[in-house]
Amino acid sequence: FYAKDHINGTQRDIAFHYYGGLYVINGTGTYIDQDGERQKIYPGCFVQRIPLRMHSTVIDESCDWLEFYICFGRSIYEFMADLEIFNNKQPVLHIGKSQKLLNNLIQYMDDLKNSANNELNSMLFQAMSILNDINHMSKNIDENENSFISSACQKLNENINIGVSLKEIALDLNMNYETFRKNFTKAMNVSPMQYLITERINQSKIMLLDGGLKPKDVATTLGYTDEFAFIKQFKKITSTTPTEFLKRQ
Repeated sequence: FYAKDHINGTQRDIAFHYYGGLYVINGTGTYIDQDGERQKIYPGCFVQRIPLRMHSTVIDESCDWLEFYICFGRSIYEFMADLEIFNNKQPVLHIGKSQKLLNNLIQYMDDLKNSANNELNSMLFQAMSILNDINHMSKNIDENENSFISSACQKLNENINIGVSLKEIALDLNMNYETFRKNFTKAMNVSPMQYLITERINQSKIMLLDGGLKPKDVATTLGYTDEFAFIKQFKKITSTTPTEFLKRQ
């Protein structure tokens, strides 16, 4: 698991000799392929670093980014490609936010840390199995759903500080609110409101740490009715108050 920001996490015009894949847990950014085509990446995306393929991954500024990263050597990559364990023609797979997958990744890391040398072959097969599961998850989400998820996440992230209503966002996406809510929740395993709240709290952390703003100012900027409403929600999400959060940093 890696936490990054725009400065130390952005990689431009790179090509790896090995295969790598990153599952976006939190944050947003852009994947740019060798032809300059751009794709928005957000929580629930699995970004593949195909060997020798030039690309860039740009993390958005003021973004609290968290990813799970897995990589394989070139020979293992070619073996998996022959078995069609993954889709190497599509660098960005949209699989949605999955708590089950996240739990499996955490369990895998724990098992790997505690494994003996004679168990490493078994751990390799487990990693390949995880990648196979990710590939199957991506096949269950069609292109229309991919487009909807990308547009919805972009709209929500653009309106974190404004406090625009979810009904307005649904209208911008040419659907009624209930359809928008159900489709988004199904794809992302989190409701639009919860997604927006989480992104607001993540943004507030950055504003508190990097901007030097007081909780009252952060509350106003992010569209809360007052400071107390912001503090209450911050504590609900993080189990600590903004002041306690700052003291721990």
